[in-house]
Amino acid sequence: YKLKLGEIVTTIPTIGFNVETVEYKNIQFTVWDVGGQDKIRPLWRHYFQNTQGIIFVVDSNDRDRVVEA
Repeated sequence: YKLKLGEIVTTIPTIGFNVETVEYKNIQFTVWDVGGQDKIRPLWRHYFQNTQGIIFVVDSNDRDRVVEA
């Protein structure tokens, strides 16, 4: 959210998904923040169609999650 708002925002783990439109250096793009819980992962495939890039983020404080990723 810093890219959109210009400030650091405290966040919590995503339940479901969040979507934001961001403009950066005259380029507008849509950012999908899709949760990583086990029950949500089967839905990830629905978000890949027409995707031009992926940024995969993992909470590095959660050692089990890092190994799983």
